[in-house]
Amino acid sequence: MIYIREANFDDFEKEWLLVRSIPTDENGYINRWYGISRKEFDKALYMMIEEAEGIGLKPGYVPETTFFIWNDLEMIGQAKLRHYLTDSLRKGSGHIGYWISPQYRGRGYGTEALRQLLKYAENVVPEKEFYLRADKSNDASVKVMLKNGGRVVGEKNGKVFVRIAKPDWWSLERNNTVLRDMTDAEKKDFTEKITKHFAEALAENQAETKENSLAAAAGILDEIMADESAEHCFKTADTGGNVAGYIWYKLADDEVRYAYTVYLYVEAGYRGKGFGGQILKLAEKEAAESGCKECRLCVWESNWVARRLYEGLGYVPRETTGRKTIMMKKIGEE
Repeated sequence: MIYIREANFDDFEKEWLLVRSIPTDENGYINRWYGISRKEFDKALYMMIEEAEGIGLKPGYVPETTFFIWNDLEMIGQAKLRHYLTDSLRKGSGHIGYWISPQYRGRGYGTEALRQLLKYAENVVPEKEFYLRADKSNDASVKVMLKNGGRVVGEKNGKVFVRIAKPDWWSLERNNTVLRDMTDAEKKDFTEKITKHFAEALAENQAETKENSLAAAAGILDEIMADESAEHCFKTADTGGNVAGYIWYKLADDEVRYAYTVYLYVEAGYRGKGFGGQILKLAEKEAAESGCKECRLCVWESNWVARRLYEGLGYVPRETTGRKTIMMKKIGEE
């Protein structure tokens, strides 16, 4: 039976033996750790796990989950899922890359592994289609993509570009995540989490000490909450009775009526799975129903991962002050 598992320390030995055997570049599949020692692989595995959470990413990189492909008790390959696209990924390698050990090729394992990767990616990737790429000379890989519903959209520089449509159920209206008013207990939990998170952002961007940044964060958030010139909305993202995250936005007016997202928080178990964008879209819908013409939010210069998410949802820069940028998106218009 073919199945995929995320990189983890329980499978350390088999993962190490496979990773060290994957060529540095075979048919466009890149491996940074060819020939790596067992001792060095410990650090490499930490990097794989952190990259899936968006931790320690280099500028221009996106969160990437590494999977290992199994056939019963045998590890037969590796795959990578990039959570969303940048311009370079859109024109290049796309969302998914995979590699099957030579001795297991030609048996249908790649087709089944890609099917499972696509199923996993449905809950992660915000784009409407999956982007994939293969070397033109790698006819077997192209066939695997086509068997999984792919269509060739172009060729360039010896590469074949393939798109695979998401299942119809992906649309936001059919998803079971909803926004509801926070309970008192949830609001207390949310406030504690965002105060700590905001303090970390202040320490990183304004050189505050940890102790001072916590006090500063609490003060700023208290001041925003006390503002009576806007209508504050505290919402819980509920998915099947579980809390996926929270969003705090306020409704206000200047030249137009707008909704300003003060804070979006996604619970750890739901990060990297599209819930951040999902929650924002639900808030946008509520804002439009309240007569808003714009949605706005603020992002730190250092938080390029969040900025990429917002850009992917249609937000554009409105104004920049210091290391913070206000982004906006028009809503409520046909």
